[in-house]
Amino acid sequence: MRDDSSADDKMSPNEGAEYLEKMIREMSRVAAAAELPFLAYILGMAAEEASSSRVKAAFKPPRATGSDLSQDKP
Repeated sequence: MRDDSSADDKMSPNEGAEYLEKMIREMSRVAAAAELPFLAYILGMAAEEASSSRVKAAFKPPRATGSDLSQDKP
């Protein structure tokens, strides 16, 4: 993952999810340290979603196109 990420940089869905997970987990720790338990919980859930999205993006099979489907017909 790139450390110099910005909104203008192009990144893959996997890179974006990884970056977001890292940042959101840090915000969750800050919220917990500031005794904001509900916010820490919500941010923790968002971090889990980012992690799940990262895993899904890494194992996403290629999409079939119309031409791919027509080749299966005799």
